[in-house]
Amino acid sequence: MIHNISIKIVNLLSKYGSIQKSREVYIYGTECFINEMIGNLLLFCIALPLHQEWQIFIWLFSFLSIRIHLGGYHAPYHWLCLTISTFVGISSIFLNWIWIFIRNYSILVLFICDIYILFTKAVVHKNHPMTQKKLHRERFLLLINTFLINIIVIVFLLSHNNWYAPILSGIFCSVVMSIVAKFPKQTGQ
Repeated sequence: MIHNISIKIVNLLSKYGSIQKSREVYIYGTECFINEMIGNLLLFCIALPLHQEWQIFIWLFSFLSIRIHLGGYHAPYHWLCLTISTFVGISSIFLNWIWIFIRNYSILVLFICDIYILFTKAVVHKNHPMTQKKLHRERFLLLINTFLINIIVIVFLLSHNNWYAPILSGIFCSVVMSIVAKFPKQTGQ
């Protein structure tokens, strides 16, 4: 369904001359955009009755600022991507409560995530091949984002402000998605 909607959107844009070439790339990008919008809308709809809409927004910002450079698991189907993304987002709400409960150990969780980020290679998806130059740039951006996010988390932790929790959840979820992607895929025989 998402694929068909994407084709219709790309056809409409092609009709007006907005798309010159690489039609498949535009279709794939439109599919990704629609999938992200559905996932984020679903996530906000779940967060709203839990009074966690700002926490989800902060988590999403933190999660994406690390994950886009670190990489991670990519589901083979849109429905699976939507399911996993929503599950990860919802789990972040519960992680926020855990980080607040174990406030004194949150810095340890942050440190472990930082060590992983510092010493691991980014997960490169087959649909997004990268040159060495692009890999170095992504690594540089990852380290800058991680440094800035760490400063924010530490400032919030030291000022006893609970806004550190969704940021820490974003880092943690990004690291978990990266770790999951490093496991070999099982093939049916």
